[in-house]
Amino acid sequence: MSVGTPTPEDKKQVTVATAYKWCVEARKILAMKIVGTGDRSKLKNAATLGKDKLEKLEQLTFGDLTPEMQDLQDRYVNLAWDMQVISKEYAAQELFLKELKERQPTIAIKQQTKEEKKLWEAPIKQAEAHLEKLREKMKLQTVELENVGQELSTEVDKKELERKRSKESLKGKKVELKICEDAEALLAKGMELVKSFGNYDADTAKIITEAYLPFKKLDWYAASDRAAQKEKLAELNAKWTLTKNAYDKGEGIYNKHKKDARALIVSIEEMLPETDRRDLINAYYTGQDAALRLQWNVAGAQVNELFVAELRKRLASVESNYRGWQELRTNQYNKIKTELAAITDGPFMNMALAKLADVIATTERTKDYATGISQFDEAQTEAREVLKAFNIINPKAAEFLAAKEEVQRIVDGLAGQNQSFALTFRDDFNKLYEEFLKAKNVATSGEANSLISTFEGKFTDLKNKVLDCQDDLKVAGMQKDIDDSEDLSKFVKPLAAKIKAAADAVFTYQGLDFDPVGDKALINGWNVKVNEARAVLQLIQDAVVENDSSMYATHKQNYLDKSAPLDDVINDATTRATTATNAVPNERLTLENNIKALQKLLKVERWLTFREATWHIDASEELKKIELNAKADSVGVLRDLNARVIEMTREAEEAFKYYSDRINPRAPKTDYGKLKDLLSALFKAINVKELKKTLTQEHGKLLERLTEAKDGISKDGPGTMSKNYTKWETLITGELTTAKNELLALLDKIKSQRSLLVKKAEKIMADVAGEYCTTLLRVSNETISATNVPIYQQAKDLLQQISAGESEEALKIADKQLIALAEELQFAIEDAAQGTGNELLDESKKNAKKEKEKFDAEQKLKGEYDDTKLLYGPLKEKLKKSSGIDKTELSRIDSLAKEAAKMYKKKDIAGARRSMVLAYQLALQLDKDPLASQTTDRGKKHLKELNPRWTNGIKTLLDSLGGLEKAIEKSADGTPDVTPADITRTFNTKVTTRMKDQLDPAAFQQELLVLASDSPGGKKKEADLAKKRKLREQALAKLRRYRDMVQKGPLFRSVIMENNPWSRDGGSVLGLPLLRAINDLDLNLQRAVE
Repeated sequence: MSVGTPTPEDKKQVTVATAYKWCVEARKILAMKIVGTGDRSKLKNAATLGKDKLEKLEQLTFGDLTPEMQDLQDRYVNLAWDMQVISKEYAAQELFLKELKERQPTIAIKQQTKEEKKLWEAPIKQAEAHLEKLREKMKLQTVELENVGQELSTEVDKKELERKRSKESLKGKKVELKICEDAEALLAKGMELVKSFGNYDADTAKIITEAYLPFKKLDWYAASDRAAQKEKLAELNAKWTLTKNAYDKGEGIYNKHKKDARALIVSIEEMLPETDRRDLINAYYTGQDAALRLQWNVAGAQVNELFVAELRKRLASVESNYRGWQELRTNQYNKIKTELAAITDGPFMNMALAKLADVIATTERTKDYATGISQFDEAQTEAREVLKAFNIINPKAAEFLAAKEEVQRIVDGLAGQNQSFALTFRDDFNKLYEEFLKAKNVATSGEANSLISTFEGKFTDLKNKVLDCQDDLKVAGMQKDIDDSEDLSKFVKPLAAKIKAAADAVFTYQGLDFDPVGDKALINGWNVKVNEARAVLQLIQDAVVENDSSMYATHKQNYLDKSAPLDDVINDATTRATTATNAVPNERLTLENNIKALQKLLKVERWLTFREATWHIDASEELKKIELNAKADSVGVLRDLNARVIEMTREAEEAFKYYSDRINPRAPKTDYGKLKDLLSALFKAINVKELKKTLTQEHGKLLERLTEAKDGISKDGPGTMSKNYTKWETLITGELTTAKNELLALLDKIKSQRSLLVKKAEKIMADVAGEYCTTLLRVSNETISATNVPIYQQAKDLLQQISAGESEEALKIADKQLIALAEELQFAIEDAAQGTGNELLDESKKNAKKEKEKFDAEQKLKGEYDDTKLLYGPLKEKLKKSSGIDKTELSRIDSLAKEAAKMYKKKDIAGARRSMVLAYQLALQLDKDPLASQTTDRGKKHLKELNPRWTNGIKTLLDSLGGLEKAIEKSADGTPDVTPADITRTFNTKVTTRMKDQLDPAAFQQELLVLASDSPGGKKKEADLAKKRKLREQALAKLRRYRDMVQKGPLFRSVIMENNPWSRDGGSVLGLPLLRAINDLDLNLQRAVE
């Protein structure tokens, strides 16, 4: 069998010329010392003879070889293929022998031991013997090639004799003979055209081959219509000659203009709107796709001088607007943003930037730069008008705020009647201030001036009234005015509010249906007090409506008499309602457990024999209704339901025993199935995640006891079942069930404690945000965020711990910490009120600064991520539309971008930015070199290129580190106490040396060498493929480690992917070739073995 017999698909790709070249290249094996140089000449002569005779047959048959001729051509190709395989195997073995000899110890042969000699001599001799075997095999191939050449000579002689006889048949017919000779010449020319179209697109090559097929098969010397056929052949030649000229011309035109067209198309995509550029881009890509298919007539018709001129013309029409927009986008936009930076109010800033941002986004999307420039000027004018409005409003807002704070200070300094009057005016002032804040965000200076004039006078009037409250005489006058007026309306609001609060408290308690002895009478008493107060309120309201103050003193006294009882009703009803509400969970839990027990009893299979007992049916229906009502929040309802379930359980047990004894008196008294069901229910009841976490030890002990009972029951045999049944039943239904109920009740208690602690923590946080920050602002005019106050953060951390479900012991510790925090907060509030406690304030400011720095850094990363994403999107779409792009590589790059988007959603902004930048860089590289990441076919023709890419990627990275080192060293010039040697030593130790040690240039050399070699034929093929598959997986595993190290390892990630401040000073780190090499290895290794 042939060593490397090609498949039919392989033979299609091999020409006679290629086969001849392989044979000639294989001669070097026959030039070695054992086989003489004569064999080398024999091989070349045999190869030349075969090639010449095959070419002669091609001419004589016009490419229409007979099966016998085709078989000889296949044999010639197969022999050449075998010789190529032998040559490759010879080269690999020769390299192996060379490595063996290089590794052999250099000490003198005489000094080597027998074992050492044997260790090295045996493999060397084996390798040399294998080389000799390959040379002998090549000799045999040469002999067979000579035989093929002789057979081809015979076929040529036969074909020439046939042609001679055909000519003799037309002897004396000069005209007819001339037609045949001319037709053969035309057909020879036609075959050259067919051959030339083999270098063009496959579809056209197929068409021309089929067009000439009838003429190749025609026997010109015997045909009666040879003259007509000759004319058709001439026409066919003329047609395809024109087509070939069009192809040749189109190829030249396309290649001449493709570079200019490509550059202009990039600008077209940037400068023209989508509707204007669509036809141009479609035309360009139509031409590019045709060129990739070698369809040069179409390529030249699309991409030519006229097309390039049209592109330049279209660009010229928009270029000035585009340049103007870029200048505006870069300079004017930054200038206006700098101006608007003076706006410190968020809503004002939003108003100022809204139109600008919309114009920028719309113009970038539509590419309508002329309109964009015009609209930008309008937006810029509107933004500056907002800035003017802000400059008018902002100082006045500060002035009004200062007046508000002054009013508060005045009120705080007053007491008694003076403060009562001042509080009313202060509330009016505060209400007016809130109205101002809602109205202050106006868009023009005119609106701003109008707003100020509206509010300024009102603020002044209210402030003056508060100032008047400092004067006792003026306050006395105010009080006298009120007393003299005997205005009853001042009693309406306070009394109405108390009545509502009392009625609500009674209603809440009454809704619980909590009715021990005496409660109904208590509720009636509360309602009497509320109704009496309502009657008094009605009388006062009537007097106010009728403007009747004649009974002012009586109404006043009634108001005072009814207010105090209402306070008692509110306190009493609220306390009792809280007590009743807290009892609901325990009562519901008891009911649920009783319902489950009754359900199990009703589901026992032996009830099926008691269906004549209607009690079972009725009980099941009633239990379903009880289950629905078990969700009630009323303790009274839950207690009634519990009592009924207990009664039904007792009735069920009696009925079961009665019917069981009556119908099947011999039934066993031991039901181990029931015990197992009860145990399963207990296991399920305590299988609560929160229970395991909160009461770990208690849960563990109960679980251990349940497991012991389960194991004990499982071990009981027929002889011990009746004996032990009562013991297990008592244990499960008694101690273990009680322990389970106690444990669940304890969990409910801890839940209540946790709920209380949550409220404590939330109150501390609210007090920090409210009382502490307000006091600090009032006394020291310091404004801070509550989140930056250490006490607030500590309370927040405790809140998270508590909410996560801590153990009972941890909750006790948290309670003590909350008490301590609450005390600390009170001290802080007192210090703030006295103007002291600067340590807490300073720490809060530091925290605020840290938060701002963190926020700014994150915003910067977000900006870089967004900018890169905006660049990546159009580039990806461009690459997707191109037919000449490595789609597999593009898919991998897009996966990286999608991963970046996921990171962004998870708030990993740094990681998202890093991955998006990498995806964009890889996409740029793919755009520059569309087929850089070539995947191998099954012939593995590109595998040999992978190791150089890998080693070059490592070298490029390490060389660029030298530039980074110098840039860092240069930046340190003039820095005191730092020498260049310090920089170099540290950088080499921590970066360069570590990277060099971790990247092995020879990491994939051995695997690639084996994978690139051809598999032997016969039985050894499968074993060879299995070995190669193992090596491939080994290489892929190694590659994954390298990919993770380069893309995720802290050292490589920080050096290659993070922002590099030294890149502008020659310190750019070139990691992209290494990343591309990793991608190439991944793509090709996966396809390297069948």
